[in-house]
Amino acid sequence: MIGLVSLLPFILLSFYTVPNLEDYAESIIPGVWWHVKFLYLTYDGRFFTSFMFAALNPLKYQHFTAYQWIPLVLIVSLFLSFFLFIRTFLFSNKMNALCLSAIILSLYFIRNPNLAYSFYYMISSYVYMLPSILFIVYLSISYRLIESIQSNFPLLLLSSFLIFCIAGGNELYLIPLLLWLMFLWFKNYRQDLHKHAELFALSIALFCAFFIVFTSPGTQRFVAENKTPITLNNLFDAANLSFNFTLQQLRSWYSCNLLLLFLSLLIIYFFQSIDLNKTANWSLRKSSFLFFLSFVLGLFIILPYTFAAGGKVSVSYTQIYIIPYLYYTLIGVLFLATVSKHIPKLPRKKVISIGLLTFIILSGYLDKNNQIKLAYQDLISGSAKAYYNEVNEQISRSLKAPKSIELCFLKNKPRQIFSGVYFNQETENFHLAYRLYYHIDELIVKECP
Repeated sequence: MIGLVSLLPFILLSFYTVPNLEDYAESIIPGVWWHVKFLYLTYDGRFFTSFMFAALNPLKYQHFTAYQWIPLVLIVSLFLSFFLFIRTFLFSNKMNALCLSAIILSLYFIRNPNLAYSFYYMISSYVYMLPSILFIVYLSISYRLIESIQSNFPLLLLSSFLIFCIAGGNELYLIPLLLWLMFLWFKNYRQDLHKHAELFALSIALFCAFFIVFTSPGTQRFVAENKTPITLNNLFDAANLSFNFTLQQLRSWYSCNLLLLFLSLLIIYFFQSIDLNKTANWSLRKSSFLFFLSFVLGLFIILPYTFAAGGKVSVSYTQIYIIPYLYYTLIGVLFLATVSKHIPKLPRKKVISIGLLTFIILSGYLDKNNQIKLAYQDLISGSAKAYYNEVNEQISRSLKAPKSIELCFLKNKPRQIFSGVYFNQETENFHLAYRLYYHIDELIVKECP
């Protein structure tokens, strides 16, 4: 029930999603190969997301309805990736895995740093959410590859392919991919799994993928434009910024978060009622050490950003924390799984379940930063619908392809699905892309009464 109530508003909001100006900028670049090549040479090394911008971009075909399916597909895909993750690392029961997947997805929604950039803004969702989904799938697939008794070439091929997609999707996955590879090597050594050839192949794939990303002319140009000196001192400064920025965000995510507390108790209550596999039955000392180590290392996930951005680095660049937030959600759930087996069992009484559900609902309602609550407000207030109608009216007028058109600044800006990348002074460089997309000679944007 909690999962359904939590997911429902975000699914409904998908049908009020409309393109923003940067989406149009990506949609006027012709072809697939030329699109990937152009961005690789001029903007960044994210070759996989560039491919997605070109190959799976409904706006290139003016399929505005298909655009609305993107957030829905991403939400369902994230849910299924959690399902695979749970069945790989925690337990195999399908029904319990579905229930827990919904709860974890609810956890991810509660204090998500930027939901619009996570799901409802096509360009950003391809950069942040799609690689995240593939990363979770990769964790499960590569773990099964190492655990398999015999060599499994299809799993090895799929794992290598996923590495290229993740690395070519977002460079922030450099540290998580390296940490996971180190864990697999350690597991192979300690348990004598004889998977040296497979791990060597994954290591080569990881090196090649990031070599392609970081040596791209687009990446070099970005670093040069930000005047980022490639020195050891600058690396230490960037690591310090990554540590402090992420820690600051963690404080804001977890402070006064009673909803998180009660959901954690519910997850522990859930784990105590089922049989977990050996991965989740580590000793409390071992699991606590691994959690602490993972927690500290996670503070450096945004290091590629703080290093490359130079003087333009900003703690308020909220979309950069989408990936760390997912990372801490996953390691938190794994830690709760191991802890649940080392604390006194909660009585299996109906009154406890009802009490937990009551506290979860109450704390969710009172939490002013609860994104699930804010999503319901966008729906109930009509803000999302008004935004959808307003932008659609502008699209309808633009499709008539007049030589000159006047458009108004947006009046409706729902908090959860509006990215902010629309007509204003900061986005004037995108106005040309809008004109080219709709074949408009002159575009005038003004304040309307």
